[in-house]
Amino acid sequence: MKQPVKILIVDEDSPSVMDLAESLRGMSYEVTGITHSGEGAVLAAQRQAPDLVLMSTAITGDIDAIRAAQLINGRLGSGVIYLTEYFDGDLLERAKPTNPSGFLRKPVSLQELHFAIDLAVHRRSMEQGLRQIKEMADNHEADVRIELENARELQIQIAERRRTETALRESEQRIRTIVDSAGDCIFIKDESRRYTLINPAMAEVLDMPAESILGKTDEHLFGVKASAHSRDIDTRVLNGERIEEEYTWNIKGLPLTFLDTRVPMVIDDKIVGICGISRNITDRKRQQTVPSLVNQEYRSDTMRATIEAALLAARRESTILITGESGTGKDHLARFIHDRSPRSGGPFFAINCAAVPSELAESELFGHEAGSFTGAKQRKRGLLELAEGGTLLLDEIGEISPSIQAKLLSFVDTKTFTRVGGEKNITVNARLIVATNRNLLEEVAAGNFRADLFYRLNVFSVHVPPLRDRIEDLPVLVEQVLRQISAELQLPRLPWIAPDTMKSMKRYSWPGNVRELKNVLERAAILSRGPRLDSNSLNLEESTEDEDSLTFRVAEEQALEDSVRDLKVFLVNRALRRTGGNKTAAARLLGVSRHSVINYLKQVQDEASV
Repeated sequence: MKQPVKILIVDEDSPSVMDLAESLRGMSYEVTGITHSGEGAVLAAQRQAPDLVLMSTAITGDIDAIRAAQLINGRLGSGVIYLTEYFDGDLLERAKPTNPSGFLRKPVSLQELHFAIDLAVHRRSMEQGLRQIKEMADNHEADVRIELENARELQIQIAERRRTETALRESEQRIRTIVDSAGDCIFIKDESRRYTLINPAMAEVLDMPAESILGKTDEHLFGVKASAHSRDIDTRVLNGERIEEEYTWNIKGLPLTFLDTRVPMVIDDKIVGICGISRNITDRKRQQTVPSLVNQEYRSDTMRATIEAALLAARRESTILITGESGTGKDHLARFIHDRSPRSGGPFFAINCAAVPSELAESELFGHEAGSFTGAKQRKRGLLELAEGGTLLLDEIGEISPSIQAKLLSFVDTKTFTRVGGEKNITVNARLIVATNRNLLEEVAAGNFRADLFYRLNVFSVHVPPLRDRIEDLPVLVEQVLRQISAELQLPRLPWIAPDTMKSMKRYSWPGNVRELKNVLERAAILSRGPRLDSNSLNLEESTEDEDSLTFRVAEEQALEDSVRDLKVFLVNRALRRTGGNKTAAARLLGVSRHSVINYLKQVQDEASV
């Protein structure tokens, strides 16, 4: 509930003073006291800490009105409104150092007094609000800090020039100009989560006039269901947390993604609202979007059961364990679950635990504080913190070290963690999906994986079948992959496969699963002279020759350069086939770097497009 403005009256001892006090109480102000001297005013102000002092310039004593106001303003920062029977240049000049909130001529009109009090209180609130915006902007990401650097300079000017009301008003106007001209959405909410300030950028994004937004909550603007996440974040901020997150709002039927920072607005050590800055990163997110599993009718019963289980898992908040052989598409299934969950508006992050060195894995997951280890020059937010409001996939979960297993178990139980080198507990509302191609029960039995962590992660399990067990889905997968490859390689025509070639593909065992299928089709699309991909370009025939021997025939009148090129094609294809399309393993077989294999395939693609 909003506290009434506390007012101290300093005036001559007369019936009119008592009438003034009663009138102020009738206007819902709190009169903390009435005193008749400068000395009494200073002592009363120290005891009562008023928001505003009504100071008569006619009071007598060792401390006059100007000196009393100067002491009160300097010690407590309380505003002062002078009540005087006359104005002259000397009075105005002497009163300047007290930073007065106004002058009123006696006898005082209650309407003028009410207006002057509200103006003084508004001025004090604006000063505190602007300081909060500056503090919040300083902690925002680097590009926002640069953009609001002028605001900090203006705040310094305000502090230096605040002794003159003219300079203060000019500085306030300049701050408002920066806020109004900022490209990011800037807003302030009160304790009831109602918008009290928004800048034009936010009104433009919401496509609503400011007067239709101010005084309303997100529930009023977007509905109860759509604003549930925002309500949760605001509640945490009002409890003292600082929240940085990436989230997608559905505004006017369009999904818009924002990088959002919200911090508590504190006045006199009390949280009175929320300050926020939101940057629209929708275009950036569209460029970063990774392809997800297509939700369509698969022909195999096994994959239908997997999709049904995934849809069921998406509707719940439980931790999910995805199992399956390497290359079956566990990461795509995880994204499929996220996109169909209530968290679809939040971010999706993934980390391959097997690809991150153990000494860096803890920092990648939980972040670190500046100076926590050599090279940690600044604070870094980990993937768990970045996944606020969304989902984090821990792929190859069986590869994490025992120390990280213990810290991950603590997070699963409490939803809190500490950064590397940090002491403060950080609360994160992120959902975990873990995936593995190992049998974790066997790993538990062997002592490589904590049993308590396994049972906390294995709340809801989804198994992705290998391609050989769902070979009837091959035509659907081929169509998906070819469309993806065509877009990635910017092919002039969509590749296609003849029915007889599809039959031979169905006879192949696909040891590398869907990953091998993608690599085989990508290689075939690169090497093929046209959109039709045949068995020769796919090169799926199982070799019956000794793997250590090679027979290579050179066509008549074939140039040496062409023969060498065809030999390289043959060797690269064989290596990729033997490794299930794994470029790193193929490079190891050929005795070259993975980069060399990628460059060679690109070179072949460029030659094929000529």
